[in-house]
Amino acid sequence: MESAKMIYLTLENYRRLDVITRQKIGKPLAVFDVDALKEEFPHMDIPFANVGMFKGLVTRVPTGNGYTEEDMGAIPYLANYIDSSFDERGGPWLDQRKTPRELIYDFIVHHEIAHILHGDIAFIHHLVGKGKLSQADVNNKTDKAEIIRTMFEYRADKYAWSKVCPGQDMPQRLDLGISNETEKAIKNMQLVMRAHEAELYEAELKNIKPISLDPDEYVPAVHVPGGPPTFETKYIAPTPWLQLFWRRLLRR
Repeated sequence: MESAKMIYLTLENYRRLDVITRQKIGKPLAVFDVDALKEEFPHMDIPFANVGMFKGLVTRVPTGNGYTEEDMGAIPYLANYIDSSFDERGGPWLDQRKTPRELIYDFIVHHEIAHILHGDIAFIHHLVGKGKLSQADVNNKTDKAEIIRTMFEYRADKYAWSKVCPGQDMPQRLDLGISNETEKAIKNMQLVMRAHEAELYEAELKNIKPISLDPDEYVPAVHVPGGPPTFETKYIAPTPWLQLFWRRLLRR
């Protein structure tokens, strides 16, 4: 559902996108309530989606004897609405204003799928383990770490764009007068990818096993109780129990 400045995630759209993540990466798609998160963590820079910021706790995982819960690691989390700042986020290699409005959520979900398929979190852990990057670099977002993070974003944008606009080149933000900087940034990304080609391949997610498409199985814990906080869900102010739940859910 779209208004003048907001795009809201409907339950129908969520169910469709959830099927994609279950098939592509073997993980359910979780949704977080932007307003509830803002209220609980007013100083947080809240993303439109994320992999790794929240725990991957999933309930109703089927077993031979019933159901259990499982931490599935990095699962994609999606905001329940997108505001107009979407057009101004991202790298200069992609003019987000050109993303079809009806496909913005598709783009975002495929972007997060790419982070998981590419094994971006595993790659960072690998670099830290090998001493090629320090945890302080990651925590403090030093230039050394940011070139890696920017590479991740470039690859994820390229993957997502190929899914929503197949066969079309990514449109650059030429109106900002930074075409030369864009070309330089892309060349830097390509150099980094070539330098770490073998390691990047090792980090990729392999042997993906799709999970059940039944929405009553593999239910993200953040959806319990009440289901995903989509547009149709009546907003309920966080109770003290839910506030505690958010604190437990956040990896920070």
